[in-house]
Amino acid sequence: MSQHELTLIVGKGAPEDAVNRVRHLIDGVWTDGNGEVFERHSPAHGTLVSLTARGTAEDAAEAIAAARKAFDTGVWSDLSGKDRATLLLKVADLIDENRARIARLEVLESGKPISQAMGEIEGAADLWRYADSLARTLHGDSHNSLGRVGER
Repeated sequence: MSQHELTLIVGKGAPEDAVNRVRHLIDGVWTDGNGEVFERHSPAHGTLVSLTARGTAEDAAEAIAAARKAFDTGVWSDLSGKDRATLLLKVADLIDENRARIARLEVLESGKPISQAMGEIEGAADLWRYADSLARTLHGDSHNSLGRVGER
């Protein structure tokens, strides 16, 4: 860990270029929404930590429509359990690969100890791996208490 990273973790101040910028990913396109942002400041020293695009009802409707389109066109729904599992496992791997950066942001935004942040991030990756294991077991027909799905 570099001295710069250590300085950020212990809360002695985050340089302006360390401000995390969070955007929306809607239908495969990164967007700033309406341009307004939500600011997150460190409770330990008041330093600006992140700027997050402030979502609107229109952004939510657009995201919901994109998700519906992805499902209806088979982008997700037609994937095999194996392929879904591979994608879910990739998310877990990305969380692991970015653990130090995510932990630094969590510590700065919340003021919690680094050990707690690292544990929570590890737990998040584990949840994605659990979902991966469930996706691998997808098979056969789905039923609800009224019979086969899609039949009345």
